[in-house]
Amino acid sequence: MARSLVGFLIVLCLATSGSSAAAGSWTLGARDTGIGLGNSPEFTGIRLNLIDEDVRSVDGVNLTLWVPRESPRAVHRGISLGLVGPAAARFYGVTAGLLGAGADEGFRGVTLAGLGLGADEDLRGIQCAGLGVGAGGDVWGLTLAGLGLGADGDVRGLTMAGLGLGVSGDLAGVSVAGLGGGVEGGVSGITVAGLGLGVGDGATGLTLSGLGMAIGGDQLGIAFGPVGLAVGGRSRGVLLAGIGFDVGDDATGVHVAGLGMGVDGRATGIQVAGLGLRADEIRGITVAGLGIGVDDLRGVQATLGRVEAEDLRGITAAGYVRSLETRGLSIALFNRTEELHGVQLGLLNFAGNQSAPWRWLPLLNARL
Repeated sequence: MARSLVGFLIVLCLATSGSSAAAGSWTLGARDTGIGLGNSPEFTGIRLNLIDEDVRSVDGVNLTLWVPRESPRAVHRGISLGLVGPAAARFYGVTAGLLGAGADEGFRGVTLAGLGLGADEDLRGIQCAGLGVGAGGDVWGLTLAGLGLGADGDVRGLTMAGLGLGVSGDLAGVSVAGLGGGVEGGVSGITVAGLGLGVGDGATGLTLSGLGMAIGGDQLGIAFGPVGLAVGGRSRGVLLAGIGFDVGDDATGVHVAGLGMGVDGRATGIQVAGLGLRADEIRGITVAGLGIGVDDLRGVQATLGRVEAEDLRGITAAGYVRSLETRGLSIALFNRTEELHGVQLGLLNFAGNQSAPWRWLPLLNARL
């Protein structure tokens, strides 16, 4: 019985469909309202058609059996279903296509597609596709794509893609990409990429990548890359890199690198590097395996190797310490400074501003 009914409906749709919107349609109910079969340009109720073409509006439930033709002004409100995929200018409500779904303008509501869905303008609501999601404008809400997502505008909400994300605007919310992501604007919230992440502007919040990331602007929050990190602007928060990172401006917070780090401005806070560290200025606690090189170094600093600074202040422990001026306590096998205002402890100590007999001293040199 059910098969016979389905077959009857298909035959009836074929009989009432044609090559244009002028093709016939059959309605059970008032004019353009009720239950309709065929290509009704405007309809309210339950509508079943083989191929939609030149549709203007449908309010209610719409089922299209085959690939739709052009309907550049069509607005669907309610539930829109397609065995292949529904297509219109704009959808409001629940839209689902076995293969795909397309909108000349946008989707509002819940949009589901077996393979892919795309809109020339915005996507807002819940949108899920087995392969890809694409939007010419913004994407807001919950977005899930089996492979990738691309948007020419901003993406905001909970966004997950099996492979990659490509966003021309900003990316905000919770965003996860199985492989990598590229964002021309900034990112904020929680952003995770399985391999790499590139951000044209700033990053705010928790930013993680499986290998490395590059941030063109400022970074605020926590950023982690098992291999490396690059920040073009300022950094405030926590930077963690398995191998190394570079900051183009000041860095404030906690900074840890497995091998080395470079800061083109001032590093303030806690700095730990497995091998070496370079910065214009450093304030705080600094630990490096082999060396610290900086113009202005203040705080507590320690390394097994060499500390070299123009202005050195605080407590320093190293194998070799060399500075133009030292203020505080310097402990090393060999200490050398042109101007000492403090104490040197080491096997051999040199203070250039001492009188001749006292410039070179073993164990202790002091000038207070």
